[in-house]
Parts: sequence; structure tokens; C-alpha cells
Amino acid sequence: MKNLSINRKLKFSYVFLIIVTVLTIGVIISIIFSGQLVESSKKQLNLRISLISREIEDQLLKVMKITEEVSGNEELIHKLNTEGNEGKELFLKNLRETVVKTEERSPLINRIVLINHNLEVLDPVYNRPLYSSAILNDDDFIE
Repeated sequence: MKNLSINRKLKFSYVFLIIVTVLTIGVIISIIFSGQLVESSKKQLNLRISLISREIEDQLLKVMKITEEVSGNEELIHKLNTEGNEGKELFLKNLRETVVKTEERSPLINRIVLINHNLEVLDPVYNRPLYSSAILNDDDFIE
């Protein structure tokens, strides 16, 4: 009888030891691979972030270059200085036609709004008092 009880205890101990060993090995492997997975994910995310930020920076530089080109556009300056007898609506329409070509060069530019030296908004849509006051009072415009 005593032999049977010791036999059971040994079998139970052996099974328990195997289970504990397998679980320990599983936990250790899990910890090692999860650490590697986290490191790999961090590297991939950092690479993606740097690529995206580089693309955004390139697009912003392009917008800044387009802004400088619009400011120095001789055709546009000439049209601004020679508002003829054609009337304000036709004058604004002619300015829009000149600016539309530039707007299409970048997906970040929705609309270029021209402002003359008298702080008048020269745009058929945005020259209404509500829009023009919002544009002229904007913090970005003041800077």
C-alpha cells in the first residue's frame, strides 16, 4: 500500500515538474520574443514617421517656394498695378485666372488669396466683409 502511494506521489511530482518546466520555458520564450517584437515595431514606426515627416517637410518647402514665386510674379504684379476700366469683377476674375495655375501645383494649396497694399482682399469669393475681416485679423496674417 505504501508503495502505491509513493508511486502516485512520484508520478504526480514528475507530471508537475514537466508542466512547470514547459510553462517556464514558454514564459521565457514569450518574454524574449515580445521584447524583440517591440523593438522591431519601434524601428518600423520610427522609419515610417521619418518618411512621413520628410514628405511633409518637402511639401511645405514646395508651398513656401510657390508663395515666394507668387510674391515675385511679374505678370501678377503688373495686373495688380494696372487695374483698368474693365470693372472690379472682371479685374478680380483676371487675377483669379493668373493664380489658378499656381494653385494646381500643390495638393496642399486650396486657394491663394491676394491682398493688395491697401489691405484689400482681391478675390471674388473672399472679398466679402465677413471673409476679408477674418483673413486680415488672423494671427498668421499679422506675422
